[in-house]
Amino acid sequence: MKVVTFYSFKGGVGRSLALANIALLLATHGRRVLAVDFDLEAPGLSMMSDLVPNPREVERGLFEYLLALLNGEEPNLSDYLIYPKIEGPDSRDAAKRDVDLAFLPAGNLNGYDLSKLDFARLLEDSEHNPLSQFRSAIEALEFTYALLDSRTGMTEIAATCTLGLADVVVMFSGLNDQNLQGTRWVLDMLEREGGLRSENIIVVFSPIPEAEEELKSERLQRAREIVGNRDILLLPYHPRLALIEELFVKEWKETSLAQKYRQLASEISQRNPNDIEAIIAEGKRLLQDAKIDKSKEKFDKALQINSTDAEANLYAGNMAHIQKRYEDAERYYRRSIEANEKEPESWRSLGELLSAQDRFEEALDCWHHVIELNPEDAGAHVNWGRALGELARRWNDESLFEESIRKFRKTIEINPNLAEAYSNLGASLVELAKFRNDESLLEEAIRKCQKAIEIDPDFAGAYSNWGSALTSLAKRRDDKSLFEESIQKFRKAIEINVNLEEAYLFHINLAYALIQIGEYEEAEEHCLRTLKSKKYGFVTHNTYGELLLKMGRLEEAEKHFLSSLELKEDEPETHEHYAQLLCQMGRSEKAEVHERRAQELRK
Repeated sequence: MKVVTFYSFKGGVGRSLALANIALLLATHGRRVLAVDFDLEAPGLSMMSDLVPNPREVERGLFEYLLALLNGEEPNLSDYLIYPKIEGPDSRDAAKRDVDLAFLPAGNLNGYDLSKLDFARLLEDSEHNPLSQFRSAIEALEFTYALLDSRTGMTEIAATCTLGLADVVVMFSGLNDQNLQGTRWVLDMLEREGGLRSENIIVVFSPIPEAEEELKSERLQRAREIVGNRDILLLPYHPRLALIEELFVKEWKETSLAQKYRQLASEISQRNPNDIEAIIAEGKRLLQDAKIDKSKEKFDKALQINSTDAEANLYAGNMAHIQKRYEDAERYYRRSIEANEKEPESWRSLGELLSAQDRFEEALDCWHHVIELNPEDAGAHVNWGRALGELARRWNDESLFEESIRKFRKTIEINPNLAEAYSNLGASLVELAKFRNDESLLEEAIRKCQKAIEIDPDFAGAYSNWGSALTSLAKRRDDKSLFEESIQKFRKAIEINVNLEEAYLFHINLAYALIQIGEYEEAEEHCLRTLKSKKYGFVTHNTYGELLLKMGRLEEAEKHFLSSLELKEDEPETHEHYAQLLCQMGRSEKAEVHERRAQELRK
């Protein structure tokens, strides 16, 4: 837990409003935050309607709590807190929009007597002084941050906040001489007597006007001379500041002032080595910069702090997935889901991981959960459709192709500019056409692939699916020109994507089309190239077997047909080709067995 004091030598610099905005930002992003109005002489936070709807109705607060401690009582801090009902501006957890923010007001504003507080006793150097008890009470409630709004000047209250409690001080100052001289004096005192290291003091100059550029530049230069090497932040002036106290990060979050508040929140969180959200944010930044190992270190550290944190497990899973540590990735994703089953990204990542391992049946459940959480998630619909299509191919199931087509059509309905949906729809239409004597399905498939390429001219998969549709149509019509057109599409797909591990199907589809027009030599080159891929499967063996059969290399062909059947026994086309081979080899009895099996599968 970090105690952060917001202090200014003089008033009118936006200190209290900044604290309220920072408290909301920190509490929105998964931390537990306590805001404390320590300005007992002139309470500011206690007058903010977002924190206290009816200030005059507050019965007790910090004053009463400290007085009870001084009187030797053991007050329960929870009894003095207010929990504002504020919805966060950009919560990462859509299921938990309310922030985890508590507020300790100054006290009963109908009248309290500050003379009753013995500040000497509050600040006395003893292990069990009231301030130590106060801090222990905050820690017992497991707050991540306690943000204290201090009194201005160097009063006893200000000394209590800055010297007695603070781990980090956010020092606010204007740019005029009174502010700068007072700020320099307090900075020197903090480092001399407060034991605060320079990096734990953040200097904020506020408000910075837009006009008077020359004078502003001079004053900023003077300010930098005074603060030395300390970090500084400039908060711009906004006209609404003079009229109303507002949570800019919620109501005006696109303004430059709100952006600066976010920057200040980040500066504070970076000074807390146990702030899991800051660690995760740094891990994300490193990941964006492709610094994989350093990013992994951050996510591992986050998990050391809290092994059940949903986001930390999600990103640790992403790192494991990138590094192909699939078992670790799955374990992290499932922990993330267990911590927060309402987070669609965890389900999405698990679905992608399972699909990468060809575990499409399990992946279906993930896409179902994503869509249940967000029915308009086009990406989840297209992934669901792709998983159904893969299962349909595996099981030779017409109904699953129909279902996959419905998913792709729904995707297009949600997002008509998603090229991937059109391309995958085209692929499923081609497969469905194998079950039906309906050329219109192939014609529609061609149109869908054309639409995909219209949206994304460099979409290799769409060219390949277009080629497959043309190949199927060419077979039905026995049209060599359509085969030649399909060959052009496959060549284009390979030209766009030269990565064999990703493009192996392009090569085998091209080989098949080349076989149909008698280009056996080039077809064999592509078959052999595909066999070098780690992802080749029954289609490669079946296609190469067909080529070898046509070339009269029967013994070699048999080996590939048998390999194809070993990988996928229920593929009718392989049984048909193998039966043809067996007939040519004079093994008619065995050929009949495979012919019957092909007929059974065709039914």
